[in-house]
Amino acid sequence: MQYSYNHFSEIRKKILEKQKKREHKGYRHISNVIQDNVNFVKVFVDAGIRIRHIKNLPPMSFGVSDKSIAATIEKM
Repeated sequence: MQYSYNHFSEIRKKILEKQKKREHKGYRHISNVIQDNVNFVKVFVDAGIRIRHIKNLPPMSFGVSDKSIAATIEKM
């Protein structure tokens, strides 16, 4: 989630602006929510991003919209 927060902020802002105007369905993020990323989850939820917690997710997080996908894989 931190990678997404750091590197996809401009894309997120554009999508969220379009979502407010009802021109876009919004942004959804799928991740394993743990103590290390709970602050990012709060920021994303406050911004209007829907978060889905998946307990048994491989070390990977991804966000999707109706036209794009952003994914990160944690170093193992």
